[in-house]
Amino acid sequence: MDTRDDPQRPDRDFLDEFGDLDTAIEMVRLLNDEIEEPPSAEEFMRRFQPITATDQGVYDIWSGCMTLIYFLFNSMGQLDEPPLDFVPAAVRKVGEVEQVPADVLPMIAGGLTATFLGQEPREWRERYGVVSRDESLAWIFAAWAVVNFIDFLNEEKGSALKNLNELIETILESESE
Repeated sequence: MDTRDDPQRPDRDFLDEFGDLDTAIEMVRLLNDEIEEPPSAEEFMRRFQPITATDQGVYDIWSGCMTLIYFLFNSMGQLDEPPLDFVPAAVRKVGEVEQVPADVLPMIAGGLTATFLGQEPREWRERYGVVSRDESLAWIFAAWAVVNFIDFLNEEKGSALKNLNELIETILESESE
């Protein structure tokens, strides 16, 4: 049964535009050890499962993760060239996660590549059909890999999400003017 059209939250319009960006950021923070104690794999999956209990939840989380990746990449500033060499490393890292099946990895590789080449990631992904729960999980780990990559480039743990928060605040301030 497709539950994609069932509204889950009162802020549905916001979610339709960006996916569940807040939950994507929260899940990445859990993985990125930016909380006091990172969850075990079992605890992480326990938190993930209710989020993706419906087709709409699956859509919201992968869409939020792809939006997060897009924003993170664009917050990096001008790069001499897209970081395409990062894609195989990210796919390998996501592939090491026991709960992520190998059959979703080509979509992760394609989505990262599309984003780094300037394509809007959600539009790119929607061309290829329905996203599975497993793929949504993989997108959380892909976003985490991007956060770690940016932190590495900036030589500061937590810099990617800090820069993203600053970017969001700047955008919100400019819209209110």
